Amino acid sequence: MRFLVCNNQEIKDNSMKLFKVNKTDVLVGRITGRLFACNNSCPHRGASLAFGELKGNNIYCYMHGYEYDAFSGKLVHMKSWKKEDTWVEQDAEWRKSDDLTLYPVYEKDGEIYVELPDG
Repeated sequence: MRFLVCNNQEIKDNSMKLFKVNKTDVLVGRITGRLFACNNSCPHRGASLAFGELKGNNIYCYMHGYEYDAFSGKLVHMKSWKKEDTWVEQDAEWRKSDDLTLYPVYEKDGEIYVELPDG
């Protein structure tokens, strides 16, 4: 289903904003004029991506430093943990991450729409 999210002026270039869309937290952003939309939950450990930042075409998660391509959803970088860092994960399973859950996003007549799956 397609949902009206906001006026296109609310999403400035190289920024992102969190919206509640049909009970789902959706992060909508614009990078060099191109829109993206994804689930706000980081696929690594569920942190809010809205607290992160944009780095080029990537969304950088503030919690563990994982970076995801905003347009493909792919994990493109994960922080290297070393013993001299403040902590080290308990096992290799901890480092695993799925890709972002992306949603189709459209701009029409000055408004931005996001399409979410039914259900």
